Amino acid sequence: MERLFGMVLTLLRRCQRSLRQESAPIPVGAGALDCVVLDPVRLPLHRADVVVRDMNSREIVRGQTDPHGRFAATVTPGEYSVAVTAEGFQPLRHTVEAAEGARTALGPMAMEPAPAPVMPAAGAWRIDPDHSAVRFISRHIGLAEVHGRFNRFEGGLWVGERMEDSRVHVTIETASIDTGVAQRDD
Repeated sequence: MERLFGMVLTLLRRCQRSLRQESAPIPVGAGALDCVVLDPVRLPLHRADVVVRDMNSREIVRGQTDPHGRFAATVTPGEYSVAVTAEGFQPLRHTVEAAEGARTALGPMAMEPAPAPVMPAAGAWRIDPDHSAVRFISRHIGLAEVHGRFNRFEGGLWVGERMEDSRVHVTIETASIDTGVAQRDD
């Protein structure tokens, strides 16, 4: 029993040390904002976008949550708006006051699923090239990404009463490739 108590005590000390090490010191004259973003089943949401703005709507900090759903930022003391977005979820917005020398925790921020988009009415739909784009990303020598687009294309889709009856067709003029480098495009 005494051995078990000793093991538990050692584990608790390690946890306390780990928690102390996780919290970086706050610079003099600053405050810190901390939050944890969770999905609907209360699991950490990795790569949620977080934007901190001052009350004049100026962006102060932008980042993403870590694999544990956590986000932290050092800010000047004052009032801020914190917006959290993630694909497939409804955006969240909170107003918070950051105090000098203190960590202000926003508490767990649970995201809710976004409503499913409304299906378009059944029938023929034309792709509007003035308001659409055919874009791509290609790897170059395995080191860099090349972003490009095709400038001329046309197409449409048929939306069926049942999704299984729908179809799409697109014709792309490959000579209209545009990667921003004429020699590469040729």
